[in-house]
Amino acid sequence: MTTALYVTTKQFCKRAWLGALLAVGILVLGPLFFMLLSRMLAVSVGHLADNLRGYYFAYQLISLVVFLTVALHALTGCQQLCRGLPISSRAIASWMMLSMVGLVVVLQLVTNGAYRLLYFETETLTRNWPVLGSLLFMIALTLVGNLIYWSLKSPSFSRVLFSVGLIGGLFTWFLTRYYPHGFQKPFVMWQQVTLGEFITLQLVCLGAWYQGTREFARFRAGTAAPSQTWFRVEQLWSNLISGSDTHGLLLPLSSRTALAKYHWRHTCQRAVVMGGVVLGLAVLLINVQSTISFDRHSPGINDFPELIESYFGMTLLFSWIASVFMAALLMRGMHAAGRTSMNSFLAKAPLSDRILGATLTRNVVKTYVTVFLLFEVLLLLTCLLLYLMHGREALQPDAHRFDWFRLWLNYTLVMLIGFWFFGANLISILWTGRTWFYWTMLALCAAGFLFFVGVPMVSRELIGNYVFHHYLMLVLILFYSLLMLGGTAFAYRSAAKKMLITPRTVWTALVCWMLCTITAWVYLYPDRVDINRIAELIFLGAILSLLFAPFATIPLAISWNRHR
Repeated sequence: MTTALYVTTKQFCKRAWLGALLAVGILVLGPLFFMLLSRMLAVSVGHLADNLRGYYFAYQLISLVVFLTVALHALTGCQQLCRGLPISSRAIASWMMLSMVGLVVVLQLVTNGAYRLLYFETETLTRNWPVLGSLLFMIALTLVGNLIYWSLKSPSFSRVLFSVGLIGGLFTWFLTRYYPHGFQKPFVMWQQVTLGEFITLQLVCLGAWYQGTREFARFRAGTAAPSQTWFRVEQLWSNLISGSDTHGLLLPLSSRTALAKYHWRHTCQRAVVMGGVVLGLAVLLINVQSTISFDRHSPGINDFPELIESYFGMTLLFSWIASVFMAALLMRGMHAAGRTSMNSFLAKAPLSDRILGATLTRNVVKTYVTVFLLFEVLLLLTCLLLYLMHGREALQPDAHRFDWFRLWLNYTLVMLIGFWFFGANLISILWTGRTWFYWTMLALCAAGFLFFVGVPMVSRELIGNYVFHHYLMLVLILFYSLLMLGGTAFAYRSAAKKMLITPRTVWTALVCWMLCTITAWVYLYPDRVDINRIAELIFLGAILSLLFAPFATIPLAISWNRHR
C-alpha cells in the first residue's frame, strides 16, 4: 500500500510542479511588473495601500481559481493510474484529496510569504491581509470541489443544482465573515477564526471527504452513469454543436467544400457556441445587472457616460477572453488525442497544402467575424435596454461632453484589432502541434516584454540622463518594429516559396497593410503629420503587420503539422 501511494504521489507531483511554478510566478511577479511599469511611467501607486480590500479579494479569487486548476490538472492526469491500484477506493480517494489539499496549502503559503517579503510590512499584512481564515475556507472548497468532480461522473440535473447550491452557500458564508453585522453594515476584515467557524469548516470537510470517497468508489466500480434526462439533453446539445441535420437535402459537394463544412461542424461551430454565445451572454448579464442596479446617487458609477463606458470596457475584456478561448477550442479540433498528430480527416484530405490552408484559414476568419458581430449585437442590445429604462437622456446626456459615436468607434476598432490579433496569432502557434514550440514562443514573448520594460527602467534609475533615455527608447522601438516587420515579411516569403499562398494574397495583404497604417495614422493624429513621430509611425505599422501575419503563418503551421 505504501508503494502504491508513493507512486500516486510521484505521478501527482510530476504533473503539478510546472503549473504550480507558473501559478506562483504569475501571482508574485504580476504585481511586481505592475509596480515597475508604474515607476517607469511615473504613475503614483501610493493610493493602493489605502484600498487593500479590493486587491485582497481579487487575490483570493484569482489564487483560488489558479490553484484549483493546477490541482485539478494533476488529478485528471493520475486518475487512470489510481483506478488500478490494488488498495481500497477509500484509501485512494483520501490520498488524492490529501495531495490536492497539501498542494493548495503549500502554494498559498509560498505566495503569501513572498508577498510578506516583497510588498507588505509585517503589521500591514497581519492587519489587512489575514491568511488563516481564507486558507481554511480554501481547504474546505478543495474537498467540496473534489466531491463535485467525482459526483458529476454520473451527472444529473439534481446533482448539478445541489453542486451549484453548495458552492453558492459556501461563498455566501465566506462573505458573511467579512460582514458579521449584515451586508448593509461596515466591512470588517476576518482576522480571527472563532471556534464555531473552525468547527463548521471541519464538518464541511468531513462531509465532503466521506461523500467524495463514496462517489469515487462508484466511479471506480464502473456504476457511474448519467440520468436519462441528462442523457437526452446531452444528445440535443451534441446535435446543436455538431450542426448535424438529417432532414437536409443531400447535394454533391466538391472535396474542398465538403471539408470546409465538416471542419466547421466539427470544430468551428463549437468555438462559436462556447466562446461566443456563452461568454457573450455572460457579458450581457453583467451589463444588464449594471443597468438594473444603476443609481445616479450612488458613490460608484452614477453618471450615464460612465455606465456606457463600463458597457464597452466589459465587452472589450470579454471579447479578448473569448478570442483566446476560441483559439484553444480550435486547437482541440485540429489535433488527435494527445496532440501526437493532426486529425486524420484533415491530414488525409485529398487537397494540396495550399488549398487546405486556405480552406481552414477562411473558416477561422468566418468564426472570428461571427463572434465579433455577436458581441457587437449584444452591446447594442445593452444600450437599447438602457434607452428603454431611462429614455433618451441615457444615450444623449451631454452633446458637448460625450460623443457616443466616437466612443463606439474607438472601442470597436480596439476590440476588433485585439480580438483578431490575439486569436489569429495564437492559432498560428497552436496549430503547429508542437509543445516545445508553444513554450519557446511564450518564453520569447515574455523575455521580449521584460526586456522592453526593464531596460529603460534600469537605465533611468542608474544613469538618469533624459537624453540618453529618450534615444534608448527610440532604439528599442525601432528594434522591436524591425523584428515584427521582418518576422511578418519572412513568414510571407516562406509561405510563398512553399506555394502555400498565391502572389495575389501577398500583394493584397501588402496593400491592405499600407492602407490600414495610413488610415490609423491619420485617425490618431488628424491635425498634423509630424516628421519627428516617424518612429511611432513605424511602430504602429509593425503592430498592424501582425494583423496580417496569420494569413501566412496559419498555412505554414498547417503544412508543418500535416507533414511532421
